[in-house]
Amino acid sequence: MRYLSLTGCLAITAAVYWSVLLHPDALPQTFIEGHGLTSIKIGIEYAIIATLAVPAILFYRDLNRGVSPDSEALLSAAITSMLSEICFTLYSDAADRYNFLGHIYKAVAYCYIYRAMFVSSVREPFERLLRITADLRDSEARFSTVFHFSPIGIGLGTLDGSMLVANQAWLDLLGYQLDEVVGRTTEGLGIYLRPEDRLEVIATLKACGRVGNLELPFRRKNGDQIVAQYSAEIIRLSGEPLLMVMVTDVTARKAEAVALTRYREIVEQHGDPLVFFDHDERIVIANRAYVTLIGKSTADLQGRTLDQVVGVSYYQAADLRLKAALAGEAQHYPL
Repeated sequence: MRYLSLTGCLAITAAVYWSVLLHPDALPQTFIEGHGLTSIKIGIEYAIIATLAVPAILFYRDLNRGVSPDSEALLSAAITSMLSEICFTLYSDAADRYNFLGHIYKAVAYCYIYRAMFVSSVREPFERLLRITADLRDSEARFSTVFHFSPIGIGLGTLDGSMLVANQAWLDLLGYQLDEVVGRTTEGLGIYLRPEDRLEVIATLKACGRVGNLELPFRRKNGDQIVAQYSAEIIRLSGEPLLMVMVTDVTARKAEAVALTRYREIVEQHGDPLVFFDHDERIVIANRAYVTLIGKSTADLQGRTLDQVVGVSYYQAADLRLKAALAGEAQHYPL
């Protein structure tokens, strides 16, 4: 369709040139020397004015609606062209002021058209591209700052597993220097303590594009074993797909959880009645022997205060000793 329209315009232009240059006598007269413009010339000019009024109205409507940023320039071009055509209906000599003014208006109209078509259609896309490029560079700079100074270990690599870069938190977590990991794979480094974990992560990434909050065991460079919270996602930087991995050391937290579980087991299995309160004097742990002694279920005791369990009078008698116990002093008294 575009090439067909171009062919039609070229054909019309060629026909006009052919008629004007080779057969001028075949065209009606538009100007008679000593008399001025003919009625045909004036009628054609008013027809052009009426034709220009249609796009002027449409451009004015688009300007009010904010449809296109070019509407103002195109409306100005249409109005200025109409003024030009009005001047072309008034001159009686080819060198008089109306003919001159009409051509000035015509030149101004072409400047408006140039501004709308060239500046908006040619320069504006390049300016938009420059703005987008600047925004991308700014985003990459911010990403670089977050990447290098994040307390979370972050590594970037290709989709085939080759490491490209890692931040200091990642290197400290696994005990490597940057030049020891760049260009190598996690499989080659032996980071995964269980090789099947790596295969599972790869399968999930291929299926979903990301994995999140997995707790996996890893091997440090010196052979120490750690547990890390692991997340990975396929991202795009500068148009290139990359694998971003984030790891956080949870070894101490896992060890504390295991120790707490073991401690609870020891307390539960102890033959003496044992009960533990927090600083708000609410029961946190009560073993089986204590539950049996009190005659209440564990669910009834959990989160309740001492006065709710043993009664206000007994609580008031034991309150001073309880506060001393909460301060770290051992207290011995009968129930």
